[in-house]
Amino acid sequence: MLPVVHEFEWLAVVVGLGLNLLLILQMNQVLDDNEQLKKLATGMDKLRNLSPTNVSEQRTFLFLSVTAGVCEEILYRGFLMYGLTQLGLGQIWVLVGSSLLFGLGHVYQRWEGVGKTTLVGFFLGTLALFSGSIYVGMILHAVLDLTSGRILQAAFHVQSRSWRAQGFVDRLEDGQDDVLGDSVDDSQDNPADDKTDQ
Repeated sequence: MLPVVHEFEWLAVVVGLGLNLLLILQMNQVLDDNEQLKKLATGMDKLRNLSPTNVSEQRTFLFLSVTAGVCEEILYRGFLMYGLTQLGLGQIWVLVGSSLLFGLGHVYQRWEGVGKTTLVGFFLGTLALFSGSIYVGMILHAVLDLTSGRILQAAFHVQSRSWRAQGFVDRLEDGQDDVLGDSVDDSQDNPADDKTDQ
């Protein structure tokens, strides 16, 4: 049982659900802004290998996001916060301790990522304390991971399109005559292609 801060349960639920809506709205806004996506891709280049790149990886990332939302909340805001409470720690120390361990659990995101996930853990822990439940945090955590993954994927997609376009322009400026590839020349020389066009 979590050390619940009574009187604020419904407020915590409303805040959690409201944040889910804001995350989705923010994602949609960012996805419509290619310049912002390019800037994000530059700033998040260290996470490129974690980004889904095709439909199969998108499905896997969806499963991973939901699983992380459920399992990490059970572990960090459920078992860990309960265990720290049983050790006799007060609410603030339970919150700080579980948040720090949550952040360290994300060390693969480097120290900047550890700092950010520690803050996210602190917020999710606060929601758990005020709502008396980890369910609000589970939903918020899953939506946060889903929207972050979608933005990350879109940012890298826009960046790679930009790189390909820049490579095309660079080759044109260098006067390379094979910019469009060999397929253009092949189609002009192949009489079989003319028959299929008729």
